[in-house]
Amino acid sequence: MPSAPVPDIAVPIPLSDAVALAQIAESNGNWDRVARLGACMVAAAPDRHQGYHFAGVAAAERNDLPTALEHFQNALRRDIDAAPHLVRISECCRRLGRLDEGLEAGRRAVRLAPGSAEAWFGLAMILLERSDPIEALAAADRGLLVAPDSARLHFLRAESLLTLGRMEEGWREYPWAFQTDQGKKTWQPKDIPRWNGTPFDDGVLVVYADQGLGDTIQFARYVDWAQGLCPNIVAYTYPQAAPIFRQICPTVPLVVDVAKIPAAKAYIQVSLLPSLHGTRLDSIYGTVPYIHATRESAVEWRKRLDAAAPKSFNRIGITWAGNPRHPNDRRRSAALSDLAPLGRLRDVVLVSLQKGPPADQIAGYFGRAPLINLGPDIENLENTMGIMANLDLVVTVDTSVAHLAGAMGLPTWIMIPSPPDWRWLIDRIDSPWYPTARLFRQTVHRQWSDVVDRIATATRERFELAE
Repeated sequence: MPSAPVPDIAVPIPLSDAVALAQIAESNGNWDRVARLGACMVAAAPDRHQGYHFAGVAAAERNDLPTALEHFQNALRRDIDAAPHLVRISECCRRLGRLDEGLEAGRRAVRLAPGSAEAWFGLAMILLERSDPIEALAAADRGLLVAPDSARLHFLRAESLLTLGRMEEGWREYPWAFQTDQGKKTWQPKDIPRWNGTPFDDGVLVVYADQGLGDTIQFARYVDWAQGLCPNIVAYTYPQAAPIFRQICPTVPLVVDVAKIPAAKAYIQVSLLPSLHGTRLDSIYGTVPYIHATRESAVEWRKRLDAAAPKSFNRIGITWAGNPRHPNDRRRSAALSDLAPLGRLRDVVLVSLQKGPPADQIAGYFGRAPLINLGPDIENLENTMGIMANLDLVVTVDTSVAHLAGAMGLPTWIMIPSPPDWRWLIDRIDSPWYPTARLFRQTVHRQWSDVVDRIATATRERFELAE
């Protein structure tokens, strides 16, 4: 049912009425109206906190974090003991990378409101952002004492446990992901149950590609295991990921239209298969490589690369940015300029695998190493795999290219941000998911210079390059 329209304010009204109107606009996601009401309240009552609060909420939703932070700080000055303002300040600081300030605000919030699950969640988030999963786990546990059914606290707990390598505990918490606000938006049929891992052969099991391409590449190896328990499997996926399923399980029918999913006995998200398998760090299912380039594609791209650069040069594929819509893109993506030390290497040709707007940065590249821009010619995963089959090394940020190269068993050097995504664990330079991967971790939050310097040094050593 559409939301009822909110009338404009024609005459001055009490502050309480303006707050009520702003709350309605906020619940409707009408951020322009929230911003206007907030500005009106600030103008009419500059000594009260409410207007600054709503102005901050609207700015944060528009991703104008510096402005949002200023508004929330103004609200706090006028409402000094209000933990909700501190929670908002901590969140803005987290997203801005101002982690010391965010931690201070988060700790103060839980001191003022130890019975607030919101405050404990905010503190756990900033601790996880600071690459401290042990303390983040402790904060999440405190929050769950207050709100034992909080889906996002349970899922944050799952991420902390998985980051620590405590897989069995982490997988038990992982299904809470689908009860968070974001998780509820994914396909979850009401008329059939989620599969619990019990074998059956008297009905169809729908395996659903619920995550992005990188996650799907990582977890699709388990479809073969699931098929051993439930032979009548149908994979419901998006078109971009279809080649992965075709290679791993060529006998599994693929469906890309929800209306064409057959009657089924159960369904399961691909990301939950490791949980049902009981995966530990020493029991990851399958062998690597489990996907590969077709011979035709590999030959075609070899000819193109041979024509574009000397055959004697070492070919290094590079990807410096992921999908800008990814919630963690601000910390995982770099700029092409960050890879400048690679561009100064001798006897190397860089092969750009970058897609999307970040590829425009190639126009400003002036390195010694030739740079071949293949991004515009990459139309699908088959193209990408064909190119990578002809490379000596892949250097990439934490995006789907990292998973694709790792699943192909190629030498893959991954630039890991701080904090890392849970799958890369803590402090390791290797990955149990991809044995041919090597991890280069940030030592300073949101700074890539040290990472790329180490990669450049390792590249010289690997290929015995002159300075």
